[in-house]
Amino acid sequence: MRSQFLCFLPTLCVGVAHAQTPDPTDWQRARYYAAPRTVLRVGGAFQPNAWLEVGLIRHQVQWRATGAASSGPYAATDFRFTKDKLLLGPKVGYSFGAMAAAADISAAYYTDFRRGQLVLTPALGVGAAGFVNLLYGYNFRFGGSQFDAIGRHRFSISAHLNWHYQQHGVRESL
Repeated sequence: MRSQFLCFLPTLCVGVAHAQTPDPTDWQRARYYAAPRTVLRVGGAFQPNAWLEVGLIRHQVQWRATGAASSGPYAATDFRFTKDKLLLGPKVGYSFGAMAAAADISAAYYTDFRRGQLVLTPALGVGAAGFVNLLYGYNFRFGGSQFDAIGRHRFSISAHLNWHYQQHGVRESL
């Protein structure tokens, strides 16, 4: 019995020593990405009048040791109903949010179907890891007709409705 235990002891020591070796992954630099998803983007803006926004974003979520972040390109339409006409602003852009910071850049073409104007809007603000963003943007207007409903300053809120952002996770480390 004693000889069997002595034969088993080296195997036990090697097993315990292997279990105590440190994990080679540097968890301070590890990143986790969720598979990108095309989700609904909804929002509203004041520039100086109220506008609504509906579109789609290709939402990419990632987690790092420092916190969560998300980003992605989007296509959306701003619209405003007045008593005599409909104003539309189809646009493309890119949205980014990390922890409590948020940024967005977009190019839109606002029209009332008789005249139009191209508007480029960079925006900065606060958010919740890019899922909900509250932004201030400055509208750079190029050519075309000046619309009264589009001022120089834009205050907006947008939400990316990504309910399944934790599914299909992939772990990558640097």
